[in-house]
Amino acid sequence: FIENSNGSDGSLLTPGSSAREASIEVRENYDHEVSINNSVQFASIPVKAGYFLVNDKFSLRLNAGLSANYLVEGNISDPSKQILNSDELNLYNEWSFDGIGGLELGYSIFDKFDLTIEPNYRHSITPISNSATSPSRFLVQTGLRYTLK
Repeated sequence: FIENSNGSDGSLLTPGSSAREASIEVRENYDHEVSINNSVQFASIPVKAGYFLVNDKFSLRLNAGLSANYLVEGNISDPSKQILNSDELNLYNEWSFDGIGGLELGYSIFDKFDLTIEPNYRHSITPISNSATSPSRFLVQTGLRYTLK
């Protein structure tokens, strides 16, 4: 198996997207180095609930929830053209789901609006591909929060 062959740590992602590991089966053995690139982008739709630990000009909130992740793009390429026929690959599931937990720091800019930063932990509830386990990862999200009062 070859896992996450592009060496990316997911740090160059668009907001709401995340990188994940997947694996592919190599059907032949090679006695020389072969390079395979694997790039995956998901758009995440999180639904979270939170409890304010501190609720002032600066806020601290404990969050938990679920996220639906839609596959935006999944590319596997073989620059050397030695192993893969991209027409045969259908590796990634279109939808996957995660459990989320995090601690959100907010700064109130208006009465009901906060600028936020939230380090969070995500664990896949469903696999992202037909051959992957359920990966876990840490992310840092930023955003604008509107609070219903």
